[in-house]
Amino acid sequence: MADTYIFDFDSTMVSIETLDAIVKDNADAQTDAKVDDITRRCMNGEIDFHESITTRLKIARVHSDDFTAMAERILDYITEGIDRAIRDLLARGDQVLIISGGFVPIVLPIARALGIPEENCFANTCVTDNDGFVTGVDNTNPLAYEGGKNKLVQQLRKDGRLPGKVTMIGDGMSDCKVYLDGLADDFIGCGFWAVRPAVRDKSPLFVTDADGLYEAVFKP
Repeated sequence: MADTYIFDFDSTMVSIETLDAIVKDNADAQTDAKVDDITRRCMNGEIDFHESITTRLKIARVHSDDFTAMAERILDYITEGIDRAIRDLLARGDQVLIISGGFVPIVLPIARALGIPEENCFANTCVTDNDGFVTGVDNTNPLAYEGGKNKLVQQLRKDGRLPGKVTMIGDGMSDCKVYLDGLADDFIGCGFWAVRPAVRDKSPLFVTDADGLYEAVFKP
């Protein structure tokens, strides 16, 4: 029977926090430190996700063109070796999803490159003003809020879209919490690009590179 693997995106499938990178491209060095601190606290579960994402968007004036530019170069940031794991999971007949607090236009180029169906990709969308400047996120999307991944996974389970054993894979507490709250059967914590102590300490398995992830998902 096919199993389901749900991947986080930022700092898991790719080496960067994509919103942070976009904001930093439009800010100064002093602001960069503020962005890093907000993200760190959010990933460790110290502050609310919706507050985190809206605060980062307020720090610098970001245009929709900035998201397009990031989408065009996102393949440069793919985590080395993770493509092998994902392609082999798909070849084995397992289902792979991306559930991210990031943004749809940036997630999709990676998904297409790895053969993950678009309908298996879930992320946020931006709201812009008449001039194309980003003013926020779509507040009707559960992924814009704390606990959004839990809510989405719960709905997907209810809809029968998550066959077999469900494994969450990611670097943040939002990924870990899906497992801790019993909505996923397993969790693999990732410290590829940033080790979150709260995640590491609560993970049944924690890996620090893509080879370790490969061994985890293809263990006998």
